[in-house]
Amino acid sequence: MSSDLTLSYDFTAAYDGVSCIKEVYYLHVLMAYITTALGLAAIITRIPRKYNTLHKYFGRGFLLGLLWTAATSTLISNTGLPRPIIIFLLLMFIFLTMGFAAITVEQTRFHHTLKNRVDQHFKQNKHDMTVSQVEGMIAEMEDELSWKQRFFSLKALHGGCMIVAWYQMFGRAAVTNPFIEYKCW
Repeated sequence: MSSDLTLSYDFTAAYDGVSCIKEVYYLHVLMAYITTALGLAAIITRIPRKYNTLHKYFGRGFLLGLLWTAATSTLISNTGLPRPIIIFLLLMFIFLTMGFAAITVEQTRFHHTLKNRVDQHFKQNKHDMTVSQVEGMIAEMEDELSWKQRFFSLKALHGGCMIVAWYQMFGRAAVTNPFIEYKCW
């Protein structure tokens, strides 16, 4: 193991590892703002039904943005993470994982139920289905749920968990000044 040490305001390296690259800080902040905007877009597009198809794309962008924001944070470390940041990250990733798991299970259940209804249609009618007929089945499945079933559902759990994860991201991005001159050491 080498004991080489490079310390400067632009770059920090020690023991054959890099701990800070100044330019990555600005990429990190940019990714945090983009991720926060994508998360907000995912929340907003979930509310009116006509934009629901956009929700999953903004949501996936939010997940990828979180990944890249976290990845860039590994190259802007000078002295380690402060405890409040560790708690913030931990909460964000816990709620993110719970939200992702909830919607994955819900989607699996939904597709299984839809498949059973389509199979039942073929047993009874012996003819092909149109896209509008399948869309009608989906609408029926959604309309069959009471408000209690909607409120206490995996889909609602997903929404709540993702909002908490987004709020953690928003809180951190809101207090970060992107115009400071960042220094590595």
